[in-house]
Amino acid sequence: MSDSFEHWLILGMILGLMGELMLTSFARWSHDVNFTLAYILRAACHLCAFIGLLFNMQRLFSESLLHRELALKNIILATQQETSQDAILIVDDNDNILSYNRHFVDLLAIPEEMIRNGDDRPVLAYAAGQMANPEEFVAGVKALYGNKTKTSIDEIHLKDGTIIDRYSAPMIGADGEYYGRAWYLRDVIDEVLRLEPAHTAVDEDRAIITGIMRTRLAGEEEEGKFTFRGRHKFGTVVNVEGRCARMNFGGKIALMLIIMDITERIRAELEVQTLQARLREQAIRDPLTGLFNRRYLDEVIISEMARAERGGYPLSLVMCDIDHFKAVNDTYGHLAGDEVLRAFSRLIKQYSRGGDIICRYGGEEFLLVLPGMSRERAVERAEQLRLAFAAALMAHDATIMRATASFGVASFPENGHEIDGLITAADKALYTAKQAGRNRVMKSVA
Repeated sequence: MSDSFEHWLILGMILGLMGELMLTSFARWSHDVNFTLAYILRAACHLCAFIGLLFNMQRLFSESLLHRELALKNIILATQQETSQDAILIVDDNDNILSYNRHFVDLLAIPEEMIRNGDDRPVLAYAAGQMANPEEFVAGVKALYGNKTKTSIDEIHLKDGTIIDRYSAPMIGADGEYYGRAWYLRDVIDEVLRLEPAHTAVDEDRAIITGIMRTRLAGEEEEGKFTFRGRHKFGTVVNVEGRCARMNFGGKIALMLIIMDITERIRAELEVQTLQARLREQAIRDPLTGLFNRRYLDEVIISEMARAERGGYPLSLVMCDIDHFKAVNDTYGHLAGDEVLRAFSRLIKQYSRGGDIICRYGGEEFLLVLPGMSRERAVERAEQLRLAFAAALMAHDATIMRATASFGVASFPENGHEIDGLITAADKALYTAKQAGRNRVMKSVA
């Protein structure tokens, strides 16, 4: 409408100029009325030209605004396309690629040169090579290209186990004309891994959740429990137990993830374990000396003997007894006697190896179990202990005390293959040492 109006204005301006020239020329030899008419026509011509100029300026300004608006819309669409979580490909009816985003190239690892050529056919063939079922994939794509009205939502599976949600829709203009087809692809696993549960874990444990979810989605494991450290909404770190199961709803793969704060349960379990360990320690330790007691000896000595028999190495026992201990108690008191027992215990620990078992056998008697040590070496060890104890000074209040000890040594296999027999042999050797005058080491006779 406006273009037609402008054409008439220009035509009017031309006719006005021609009329002005004719009437002005005639007015030279005619009366003044014709000259006045020419003047009026010239003014009308100028007015028409001015109006036409205004319309042209308005059209140019409107076109400039439209171009700027179109450019802005293109920038917005390009930004939305590149920042979309979906991989996007748009193809026209002649297999020409009209548009795509970086995510599409990265998702299917399309070569840059191939995608820039703008031909969809080699891109389709390249993508098919990555599919678990290439023939089915290509047939499905071609079927949608052949149907210019159909919208499709389905899943495609890659050879590497990746699962992709695929959405496709035709591009139809307001006039009903078909312009091509748009494809939207999204990695199901990446989408699931962006869910909130993975972000509830502390940074160090986040890989636990993502790893579990990946294996469940890939069908490598069935439902099972797992634990991780999560971050509470108030910022505190809590212990979390999770259950993750893979399900199938009408051909769509889904994950059911249940998480539960088990901080209090873990705390209670730790308290119980600590209490049990403490009770266990109390049950096997002598409260005065801190050495193992007779009960612990009965538990471990059988296994030590069996290990020595299987391994073919020696096992020695040293029975120790503090000389005249009753006299210490009678002379200095029972508290002083307790200090003598503790001092002797510290000395035994000092002269023992990590694998040795030291027990308070009863009263002032002690038993050393020495795995892998021969009878001769055990006698040497006992002699070191005897000399060190005889030289030690023990204090109680203002009293300085001295004491001595006697030792009996028996060994496997020289003195027997049974635990009871070895203990009896060591006890007899100790009795012999006491009978011989105390403060000495005696070994059992084979």
